[in-house]
Amino acid sequence: MARNFHPDLLITDVVIPGMTGMEAAIKVREMLPACKVLFFSGQAATQNLLKTARARSHEFELLAKPVHPTEINAKMQRAMSD
Repeated sequence: MARNFHPDLLITDVVIPGMTGMEAAIKVREMLPACKVLFFSGQAATQNLLKTARARSHEFELLAKPVHPTEINAKMQRAMSD
């Protein structure tokens, strides 16, 4: 879908069917390097995934569940202004 729609921002959970959200984000960023990524997660292990991604030069934002809509909006605004 990213190939067809060219999103500026990808919002995804870390746990998704078929692959991890991290894997999906990395694939999207390979195609669209300027695409920002915002993750949702309710799992403590997500911090380790983010550290692994950073070690591979991938920088992503994370919101811990449960998240209030105002937090989502604020993170989206910051991501898009970077």
